Amino acid sequence: MVETQLPNWSLELGPDRLVREGDIVGISLVTDLPFDERQSVVWTPYVGCGPCIPQVFLADTTFLLSLAITDVDGCRITDSLLIRVIPAPKVYAPNVFSPASSDANNTFQLFAGAGVARFRSLRVYDRWGGQVFGATDFLPGDKAGQWDGRFNGSMLNPAVFIWVAEVEGLSGEVVLMEGDVTLER
Repeated sequence: MVETQLPNWSLELGPDRLVREGDIVGISLVTDLPFDERQSVVWTPYVGCGPCIPQVFLADTTFLLSLAITDVDGCRITDSLLIRVIPAPKVYAPNVFSPASSDANNTFQLFAGAGVARFRSLRVYDRWGGQVFGATDFLPGDKAGQWDGRFNGSMLNPAVFIWVAEVEGLSGEVVLMEGDVTLER
């Protein structure tokens, strides 16, 4: 009787990963299974290039990534890793406001969506780069983060202003956001 010893191939995708939403993620592997001994390479879920090694994809949601490689003898090796995605802070900024209005559009403020813990800062600049408003360390909805269109107590003329904000996400990451807003009368 002839005893056949099957090879003991190994496969390693590495440790679980924590990434930010929108990051480009590259996953490679370490295996001692020679390339010419591989019959099939299957990534689950399918994230881009089927049998490609390494895999590169855009992170948009948390998921378990698994890889199964089958050799020419039908032996299969597998490994998995968890890709945890930290949601990017979502912020809505109006593009126009009217301080003279009696409705809710009479101040400029940032509105926090999913993933926002707080605002580290909000600064508003005129077209010459002069700061006309600034607020630091405030929570979403806090009046401290609302600009009424005044500078040094005087109403400013209609114009387009640039805003810059440091937004802190729920996991502590800080994202710089910017845009413009039109002040109307």
